[in-house]
Amino acid sequence: MASSVKYSMLLIILFGFFLVISDANFFRPHEAHVQISNDIGPGIELIVHCKSGDDDLGQQKLQYQGTWGFRFRPNIWGTTLFYCSFIWQDQLRYFNVFDWNRDFKQYIEFLYSIVPAHPCKYNVGTNKYDICYEWNQ
Repeated sequence: MASSVKYSMLLIILFGFFLVISDANFFRPHEAHVQISNDIGPGIELIVHCKSGDDDLGQQKLQYQGTWGFRFRPNIWGTTLFYCSFIWQDQLRYFNVFDWNRDFKQYIEFLYSIVPAHPCKYNVGTNKYDICYEWNQ
């Protein structure tokens, strides 16, 4: 009887371990989507380069009012960070387009309008890009 309890516990532990180390979507957060719009100004090209600790998404060139986006799954450890550089004319700015510590409560759609003063996130409550952030230092 005692050996069957030990055997059952061992099976439960092994099953749990298998689920944790597997890439099972059951434990992974939903897929997130980041979209970036160039609203710098007419005729001004915006060069965007986004990265995380694991992925380099390469340089993207956006014409005025052009958009580019990407999808990803935040990791289960709550440490996902995607940061981008933004270059236009003689300006270079940086911003974290996804930071788990800031964004984990609303991690499905992240739509950004990039203007010279700051990046602004789309607010579904107002239907405007009015959640604005400071550029990274």
